[in-house]
Formats: sequence, structure tokens, C-alpha cells
Amino acid sequence: MRKPSAKDIEGGSLAGEGRAKDDVQVGRYYLNDGDFKGAYARFQEATQLDPANVEAIYGLAAAADKLHYKDEALTNYKLYLDIAPDGSDAKAARKGIQALSR
Repeated sequence: MRKPSAKDIEGGSLAGEGRAKDDVQVGRYYLNDGDFKGAYARFQEATQLDPANVEAIYGLAAAADKLHYKDEALTNYKLYLDIAPDGSDAKAARKGIQALSR
């Protein structure tokens, strides 16, 4: 992550990143609890606040997958792998792509 500038702080982008992290945390809870619609909404919000947040991108893909939003799940799994090919969820993203591509 790049070092934030004064403009970032004044413009609120750091606040957006912080809110995105909170949304990711809640989204993970919802995903693990089986509330896929709640997880989807939180991950979607997180990706809007911080489009490069790989945890939010993967979470959005996983929630979309559970909701049978195939195209969106595939798009986000692939985006995750483009950004973080060796990330902690890379293996699961590849598995998700393989399952959805059948």
C-alpha cells in the first residue's frame, strides 16, 4: 500500500479504507454464518469503498457464488487472481473458477 498523502487524509479516502475493512470483517462473519445476502451486501460496499481490497473482492466472489450469481462470481474470482495470484485465497478462487466453468 502506498503512503497516504495529506490530500488522502483530507479527502476521506483513509476513512473509506477503514470502513471497507469493517465491512470485510462483518461480511466474513455473515459468510461463515450462512447469511449470503448479508455477506454479499457488505462485500459489495467494501469493494465500492476500496476497489483494490483483495479480501473484499474474494468475499464478494464467494458470496456471489453461494447466491448463484455465476457471472459475478467468476469475474471477481478472476479479478482476485489478477491482483493476488499467490494470495491466501488464491487456491479457493481457482477452485471456484473451476467449479463454475463446468
